[in-house]
Amino acid sequence: LVILLPYILGNIECRFEWTELRSMIKYGLPLAVHGLSSQLLVSGDRYILRMLSSPDQLAQYFLGYKFSGIINVFLIQPFGLAFFPMAWRMVNATNAKRFFSKTPLYYCFVSLWVVLALSAFGKGLIHRFAWNQDYWPAHKVLPVLGLSYVFMGLQRILSFGLFYKEKTTYFPVITVLASVFNII
Repeated sequence: LVILLPYILGNIECRFEWTELRSMIKYGLPLAVHGLSSQLLVSGDRYILRMLSSPDQLAQYFLGYKFSGIINVFLIQPFGLAFFPMAWRMVNATNAKRFFSKTPLYYCFVSLWVVLALSAFGKGLIHRFAWNQDYWPAHKVLPVLGLSYVFMGLQRILSFGLFYKEKTTYFPVITVLASVFNII
């Protein structure tokens, strides 16, 4: 690296492209606001529940939230990591319309079965891992929280169109509205 440093420095041209900066800010700034709003959306319910419920109910909710997180770890996150690279490859393919119409259908089919399985076996899982019987009612929130993860994954699929059309200004609007709806 030291030997090549004079060659590298001799071939570097430093200039600033203001038009590129403007387009990057136009595309990226709404995504930053979206990321912050997403954190509010994810954690806002905990603060509201802390004010409106008893510590026992809050603990049951947290336990249910942790168990429903299984869906996020084993289904939503891996699917999200795989979908975007595939979608960018499929944009100009001859069967792109079929791919983008069938992907949400197949995703919903698989993920709803996973939520159904978690809902059906969640009571037994919670009884197995939570030895304190005070936490056993946590299984009641598993279907609702599991369904929220399904919608989160579906949002990732459907948001690809906004990324593709560079309409990222819609992301913070949608997320802020969802956060307000979550708090209400």
